[in-house]
Parts: sequence; structure tokens; C-alpha cells
Amino acid sequence: MSVLTSTLERLSAEGRVIDVFRDYLSGDALTGVISHHNEEFLLLSLFDDFGNENGAAIIFASDVTRVRWESNSLNSITQLIERNSSAPFIPVVDIGNLKNLIQSVQNSCGHVTLHTERMDGDVCFIGELEEVDESAVIIKEYGSISGRDSARIMVPVDEVTRIDAGGNYEKSIAFLARTPLNRTK
Repeated sequence: MSVLTSTLERLSAEGRVIDVFRDYLSGDALTGVISHHNEEFLLLSLFDDFGNENGAAIIFASDVTRVRWESNSLNSITQLIERNSSAPFIPVVDIGNLKNLIQSVQNSCGHVTLHTERMDGDVCFIGELEEVDESAVIIKEYGSISGRDSARIMVPVDEVTRIDAGGNYEKSIAFLARTPLNRTK
């Protein structure tokens, strides 16, 4: 068993709040607790800096470059989680392979967020899964809060670097996509 796998198992069993870094893909840490993991995938139940639950992120274990725990900031977030009585968001997912993972996130949350950070770290696609196989994903993409444009988009499975669901931003975008625009005077 690798050091990464054994450390993730221990941190998961302890329920530790951790920062996970993927330096080659993003300069930002993902902060949360490990809900599921295997040799290929890591599911983090995310928390914001104020100890509020903020959905889940599923990443490839091979993209992890650093894991941090027991820092002052993480201990503070842990205290805020306890004060807020925040429970981790744990979607029911199948982390056996990427196709099943994407399908199970859709089934569990009603939407899926796909990140393609190797192509462009600032772009993600949020929407409802229409089709997935070993080569591509087709989603009915939700528009942004300001634009609210929707479209269908196909993304190569090989370009997916992260899958999110249940976060505050995603839930807001999904709500707006399903709600007619209310024009005020």
C-alpha cells in the first residue's frame, strides 16, 4: 500500500479536515474531509473557510501533489464546523470507474459539474447528464448566473480532471436553470 493511500485511509478514518493540493492543475487547495477513496479516486466533502458544507469534489488520486492537515487554519475550520453543526455532503457515488462515477453523481444530485483544468483551469461545465461512455460526456449545460444561456456540450472523458456536485454555486445555477427568468420593472 502506498504512503498516499495509507495516509488517506488514516485521515479518512479520523475524519480530519484536510487541504488537498493538485499543483499541476490548480493553485487552490480543496478543503474538506475524505468521504470515499480508492487507488484511482478521492471524494472530498468540502467546507468553506467559515465551516459551512459546500458540496463534494471527486478528483483523481494521481493528481494529488500535497495533503496538509493539523494546521492552525484547518483547526479553525474544524472548530467552525463543530460550532455550525455542519455535516459533510456525501453523495451516493460509484467510484469504480469514471463513467459510473459521472452517472452516479447525476443520479445522486440531479446535476454534475465537470472541470477540464488541463485545457483551462477557469472553465467548468455545470448541467444535467444526457449521455456518457468511455470516450465522451454530453450534458445539458446550465448558463452562468448573469447570462443564463444553456446549451448542450460534449466533453472528452480524458479531459475531465474533477467532478463537483452539491456545492452552493452549483445548486444556485441549477435552480436558476430550472426557473423561468423573472423580469422586474
